[in-house]
Amino acid sequence: VIAKYEIVTDDKTKEKLAEEYHKIGVNLNQIAHHLNNGGAINKGLISSIENNVSTLAQLRRDLK
Repeated sequence: VIAKYEIVTDDKTKEKLAEEYHKIGVNLNQIAHHLNNGGAINKGLISSIENNVSTLAQLRRDLK
């Protein structure tokens, strides 16, 4: 079974989604860079990861 999805939305919404995904990607890249350079994991970092994952999940729900 091959499922295909088509998301239909206006340009303003597409721009907002792209902007949000970009911000999340930048945040996650900064976290990865920090950890790859021997940075410690702390409560603030864990909170940032949780917030990014939560935002991604919400964006995904909003698309359905």
